[in-house]
Amino acid sequence: MVNVNSLPMVVDIATLAKVGGYTGLYYFFSQAANIATPPLAGLLIEAFGYASLMIFAAFMFLLAFFIMSFVKRGEIQRES
Repeated sequence: MVNVNSLPMVVDIATLAKVGGYTGLYYFFSQAANIATPPLAGLLIEAFGYASLMIFAAFMFLLAFFIMSFVKRGEIQRES
C-alpha cells in the first residue's frame, strides 16, 4: 500500500533531464531492500520464531508510511 505510489512520485519529482537518474536510484534502493530483507527476516525467525515476522512487517509498514508522509511533492495536480 505504501510502495505502490513511490515510482510515480519519484518520476513526478524529477526534472525531465534527471528522470532516468532518479528512476535508477529508485530501483537501486528497491533491489537493495529486496536483497537485505530475507537475511534480516531469517535472523529474526531464528532468534524469536515465526511470530516475529508479523511484528517486523508491521514495523516496516509504519516506517515506510512515516517516511512517505514527509514527501510534499509528487501529488496529483488537480485542474480547477
